[in-house]
Amino acid sequence: MVKFFKKYHKWLSIILTVFIIAYALSGIVLNHRSFFSGTDVNRNYLPHDYRYSNWNLAAVKGTEKINNDSILIYGNIGIFLTDSSMSYFNSFNNGFQEGVDNHKIEKLIYKNNHLLSATLFGLFSFNFETNKWTKIFEPRGESRIVDIAAHGNKFLIMSRSHIYETYDLINFKRISLKPYVGYDNKIGLFKTLWVIHSGEIYGLPGILLVDFIALIFIFLTLTGLVYFIVQFITKTKKHKNDRLHNLKIFN
Repeated sequence: MVKFFKKYHKWLSIILTVFIIAYALSGIVLNHRSFFSGTDVNRNYLPHDYRYSNWNLAAVKGTEKINNDSILIYGNIGIFLTDSSMSYFNSFNNGFQEGVDNHKIEKLIYKNNHLLSATLFGLFSFNFETNKWTKIFEPRGESRIVDIAAHGNKFLIMSRSHIYETYDLINFKRISLKPYVGYDNKIGLFKTLWVIHSGEIYGLPGILLVDFIALIFIFLTLTGLVYFIVQFITKTKKHKNDRLHNLKIFN
């Protein structure tokens, strides 16, 4: 019975090695999205459902007119300048860091001679003199900006958790909103499982703890694989030497 479990445990572990390492590494990447945001994967290596075709997959989310014949289109592909007839598309992403994630735009607004973009990593403002985007605001504890609105000379900036107002794009004040009528203080099951799985429920210490556990799994898996390979090579070499020794005795 012991030999049975030892034998099949070994081969089952070898088969699962690839999946364990893949899950552990992908979990670390998901926990540190901003750190890996500059690394891209060519969509040609992915299934067809994940490839851009005819502006699908939120490649374009909207447009913003900045003068009579200049229109900016924006979305998951970044920002591009075109005209009313869409006769050309020029990149308008100067100032953003490299990487697809850094070019994902949630909202673009042009108001009071200010061009603002909401990204996964903060609020950016475009300088028309230097033709460059510059980050001007990133909420504490979260970086994703999901929407921008303008009212008079005031801008409202919305993150995933809060709303901020600013008049000068320098000072940002967080607005406290009252719960809506009938609010039951509940959270979705998916979100609950996500923050537990990532360790986010306990903040940065929780995230680092989950990363550490993932590294332990990777270490144990790789060392087990190395042990198997070394043992296999050693046994093969010993078996070969034994055969040569027996041949010498026979001769």
